[in-house]
Amino acid sequence: MDSEFVKRHGNTHYANIHYGYYVLVVCFFYLLFLGILRTILKPKAAGFNSSKRSRLAQRLYLVNPVVHLPIILVAVFLPFYRHYSISEHATVYIKRLGRLSYVLLPLNLLLNLRPNWLLRNNYAYTDLIPLHKWLSRCIVIISVAHGVLFLTRWAMGGSEFLKKKMANPYNLVGILLFIPLISMILFSIAPMRRFSYNAFYVIHNLAAILFVFVVAFHARPSVTIPYLLINIAILLWQGFAKFYYAKRIDVLSKNIDYQNTNLVNVQLPRVALPDQFEPACHIRISPYSRLHPLYWLYPSHPFTVASLPSDAVVDLIISESYHPKSFKFELGTPYSVINNFGPGVPRACLEQSKRVAIVCGGSGISFGLPLYRYFKEIHPVEYIQFIWLVRDAYQLKILDKLDTIGSLDGSNDCHAFITRSADDSTPNQEIAHDVEFELESMTQDIVDENGALVNERDGLPTSKFKFASINLGRRIDWATDLSQFVEPALVDNTWLLTCGPSALIENGRQYAADNNINFASEIYAL
Repeated sequence: MDSEFVKRHGNTHYANIHYGYYVLVVCFFYLLFLGILRTILKPKAAGFNSSKRSRLAQRLYLVNPVVHLPIILVAVFLPFYRHYSISEHATVYIKRLGRLSYVLLPLNLLLNLRPNWLLRNNYAYTDLIPLHKWLSRCIVIISVAHGVLFLTRWAMGGSEFLKKKMANPYNLVGILLFIPLISMILFSIAPMRRFSYNAFYVIHNLAAILFVFVVAFHARPSVTIPYLLINIAILLWQGFAKFYYAKRIDVLSKNIDYQNTNLVNVQLPRVALPDQFEPACHIRISPYSRLHPLYWLYPSHPFTVASLPSDAVVDLIISESYHPKSFKFELGTPYSVINNFGPGVPRACLEQSKRVAIVCGGSGISFGLPLYRYFKEIHPVEYIQFIWLVRDAYQLKILDKLDTIGSLDGSNDCHAFITRSADDSTPNQEIAHDVEFELESMTQDIVDENGALVNERDGLPTSKFKFASINLGRRIDWATDLSQFVEPALVDNTWLLTCGPSALIENGRQYAADNNINFASEIYAL
């Protein structure tokens, strides 16, 4: 029998200590790399271009896992195999996999901070979610591989040896950890996640917490210092922020017209947000109080704030799902507002812009409207265009519900596009937030002498808000409808901001790249 099966500790017992420190240093420098990345790459890199160099810059800027995950994995695996022969010291490398999965955990937890206090100057927390998802999957795969390889190696020593090893409490807890980790893999698959996002979220959080503490007990040599302490510190901060910054509020009003549109206006009291906040910032809302267990187990719901700090109330414009299990605001029910989070728009845009075009679809108006008002009222720019694409005319009426827009006049620079398409009658409802952008047939409408849209059937104005133009039955033609937007001498201070489903985002990204202008976006998808 191999001597490694007999000895509890051999001369390789501490062989992975220095490798763990190396991985921790790699994680530190990767966070530093993220911090300086967006000072090197300008927001123009968020555009799309066919050249390899531009595509690489785009993926680096957007923290695309296709590029960033290999950077991390190549760096940590580069010295993975060295010094010890894999044929003679296979357990060294199996243990190394286990330590690697745990040492990567602090980086993954930091990527998921909301708000991310390490990177908040350059990143919205939503920018880092895709990388967090894929790094989580890698950590789980590496840890499961670690366990499977050990079980296989023990089985090679005979059934009695396998039973003896599995009876060891340190090994047993590691084997039992397979259950939540495999469950997390299964529920992270898109169909399962969409079937019950609450179940996925609960399993994800419980598996993460179990991984932090069970592996700390399971691992030999110990991973308590510094890895467990770092992980506990991050978890404590997340818990503190979710508790301390939360506010309990009631809904002031909810304006709905379910007969014609699923767009809903919800008004919250002004105290829901601090005195100052950035335009198009996010809030997360939970129906549970901070002392309720489900406040910590179930996911909160993200919304974009359609108001500015000077407003008397906080407006939300929501595409409310018809699904009976979906989250809906109810009058008379208290909610917890969990902090506020920066928008998907860099500070350079808010501070240095001179020419701005905002294109949004459906409930993306909640992103576009506060930015439109900001660049008209607070930080006036020399050129502003606001384009809103909606499914039908009734969605325009949501603007009439907003006390916060006051006497805002869009007659010079605000354009509505009411879209329709005969071959889009059965839309793909993969994501609930994309429903508002379906292209459906509609009745013909006209514009009255005051610029308000009127329905021919009942004569009721669809919106009292004054638009510069209302375009019926067509989508935006980027080159034509933004023909006056780009000035070659000012491209460094020219920004295209988009919000909506992925197709709209990618079309905007292409237009920005073609015209060498800055680009920022927010996708309304889960």
